[in-house]
This record gives sequence, structure tokens and C-alpha cells, in this order.
Amino acid sequence: MSLRRLSITKPPTVFLINRPLTCVTSTAPKEKQPEQSQPSLHQHNQPKPFDQSFLNWVTSILSHKSLDSSKCKDILAHLTPHQFDSLLFAIRFNVNPKTVLNFFHFASNSCGYRFSVRSYCLLIRLLLFSKFVAPARLLLIQLIDWKLPVSFNDPKNRHLEIATAMSELNLGSELALSVQTFDLLIHVYCTQFKNLGFEGVVDVFRLLASKGMFPSLNTCNFLLSSLVKANELHTSYEVFDIICRGVSPDVYLFSTAINAFCKGGKVEDAMGLFLKMEQMGTSPNVVTYNNIINGLCKNGDIDEAFKLKEKMIKNGVNPSLITYSVLIN
Repeated sequence: MSLRRLSITKPPTVFLINRPLTCVTSTAPKEKQPEQSQPSLHQHNQPKPFDQSFLNWVTSILSHKSLDSSKCKDILAHLTPHQFDSLLFAIRFNVNPKTVLNFFHFASNSCGYRFSVRSYCLLIRLLLFSKFVAPARLLLIQLIDWKLPVSFNDPKNRHLEIATAMSELNLGSELALSVQTFDLLIHVYCTQFKNLGFEGVVDVFRLLASKGMFPSLNTCNFLLSSLVKANELHTSYEVFDIICRGVSPDVYLFSTAINAFCKGGKVEDAMGLFLKMEQMGTSPNVVTYNNIINGLCKNGDIDEAFKLKEKMIKNGVNPSLITYSVLIN
């Protein structure tokens, strides 16, 4: 893809700090006609907030449809990862997410620039907000797998560091985006990192829930179902309890939890949850009944199983082939 150059003035020669770059900056003369003037910046021991002219200059670069790498070098030469993190957060509503993604790739691959974990999480949110789900997913996978030049404070627990950064970006005005981000986080751990087991994703879920943050109901269903299918029954009981603290369970969530209790031989708990489900006004479906009937039969309570089948019919739920198969067997 050809990159379209934007004319700029000579970059500021003095800024908050100076840092060396591992890439080589072009020695070609700068164009004389400026697109936008740059601020005069001064060096201090403690960084000061960016002035508006500097923010406008960076925004003009990162909001363009294409990326000018020479301007990237100008930005990187004057910003630490921490400073860039603050800057990106300040201008996040005014940038082009794909251009920012290309900027990250250029800075990390060509200059060895190490963005903060929070900056990567912010970029993932920007991509999701603009419906670029695939790039956001890939970036998250690379971040979790430590395939990006990023400095973790605790590499062994980087899953918690990523989740913490995500939670800190959870703003009241961006609630829907936060839920979408948490959904992606849970799905990626469950599908792309199965070799790590469920400990990591459950740790992440616990951390988010401890802050009063939950993924969508569909993702809660997905997580609970994944645990039950993997026979992580004890963990599934805990996760279901946590879910109910922040999310109103639907028939699918109840059915999955009931199935977990039945698989674990906790038929009384399953029946108790079944009754609670009805008391809350959630009508059991055929899957719910089948799970309970199967649990009762395995527990030797055949009479109760047949009584439940009659109740099922009385409540307008038609038995399925699975219902009769369970009762016959």
C-alpha cells in the first residue's frame, strides 16, 4: 500500500525528555510548507500535560487514513511509553484506529518501541469500537502470548495485568464497549489458550467481578458451558455463583448450572436450583427438564423422574426423544 505523505513543520527539538531510537531517521530535508504548526516544548524533570498544539499535531498524524513513518519517528523521539499512553487516551476519540494500529506496528517492529500494556488495551478498545473485531482479537492474542514488545510488571501473571488494564479503562460513558472488551477477553482465553487450562480465564473473571464488572450474559453462558463440558464442575459452581451476583440468569444459564450439579452427583442442589428458577419466574425448557430427569435417573430416583416428566407435560413442555431415552435406559 502506498503511503501518502503529509507536510509538517520541523519537529520540536526539545521536549519533556529525550530518548534514543533504534531505528534510523531519514536525513531528507523537511518540506517548508507546514500543514500544522508544532508547539515549542521544554524539558522538565516531571512531565507536564501536553499543550493543545502538540495534541493537535499528533492527532493530525494518527487521524489520517494512511501513515507517514517519518512523522512516527518524530513522535517516538519525544515520548516515553508512559507519556504516549496518556496522550493516546487524551485523543482516543479523534484518531483513526487502523492508522494507530499501523503506528504501533511500525514503532514496535522498526524502532523496538515498547508500548505499555494499557496502551495495547486501549488500542484493542478503539478497534472494537470501530467494528474491527478481527484485528482486535489478533492483537489481544499476541499480547496474551507475549508476542509483542511490551514490558509486563509480572510476566507470570500477565493475564491479570491485562485484565486490570482493561478494567481501568472501563468508563461509565463507554459501558457497552467495556462489555464487548470483556467478552473478547473471555472468549480468547477459552478458545485460543486451551492448553493453559481454565485457571487463567477464571482468574480474569474473578478479578473483573470483584470490581463489579461482568461480560455479557451470552459470554457468561459460554464460560459456564465450557467449564461443564471440560468437567471442571467444582469451578463451574463457583463461577455460576459469581455470575448471579452481577447478572440475572436466563433459562440457558440455569439449565447449564443444573446440568453441572447433576453431573457432579449433586441432584438435591440441582432440584433446589430448579425450584429457585421457577420462583424467579424463569420457565424451564425441555433441556432443563431433561437435565433434571437424567440426574434423577442416575441417582436411582426413577419415580421422581417420571413425576417430573408429567409435570413437564402439564406445564406445556413437550418431552423429546432424549427425555424418553433417558427414562427407558
